[in-house]
Amino acid sequence: MSAASATASRRARPLRLRAPLPAWGSIVAALVGAGLLTLSFQPFDAWPLVVPGVALSLVALRGRRTSAAFGIGALTGAAFFAVHIQWITVYLGPLPLVGLTGIMALWWGLGGMLLALAWRLGERMRGAWAGLLVLPALLAGLWMLRESLSSTVPWGGFSWGRLAYSQASSPIGDTASWVGASGLTFLLAFVAALLA
Repeated sequence: MSAASATASRRARPLRLRAPLPAWGSIVAALVGAGLLTLSFQPFDAWPLVVPGVALSLVALRGRRTSAAFGIGALTGAAFFAVHIQWITVYLGPLPLVGLTGIMALWWGLGGMLLALAWRLGERMRGAWAGLLVLPALLAGLWMLRESLSSTVPWGGFSWGRLAYSQASSPIGDTASWVGASGLTFLLAFVAALLA
């Protein structure tokens, strides 16, 4: 083996991601992910389901164009919030439910676009650490960014449904006292991105 071929074999290869789901598979993954996310919050309190719910939501966005990612992200957000905040209809009627679900679906759609771009960037990454740390950290950071922005904009935002809130009765719920709600969201999304 020559020195040149040995050097070439040691160079980092591009990260090989799993193939994207077909369009119908992305829709199913998005809806199942939204369902699992809904179950991870109160009143169901199946908090371990937050990780597979986020992982499915991320897998649904892999390999999508930004326009399709907006639609899939918005579908995930709408399916999640339509059930997650349905309690407001008891006090305020259906109009606030439709309005808040629509606004949050827009945020999830914008987040879906960013996450799809991150998946695309991940295809260009090289090295062993790219798949283990860099891409999952990027995906988790973008998930956290979307949550943080939707929690503050517009007019104070709507922070209901942050991943950290699903962990109120879990053993890791106290982690929020150390890293805050955004930090716990990042940790949960990071683990989910590792699985995705």
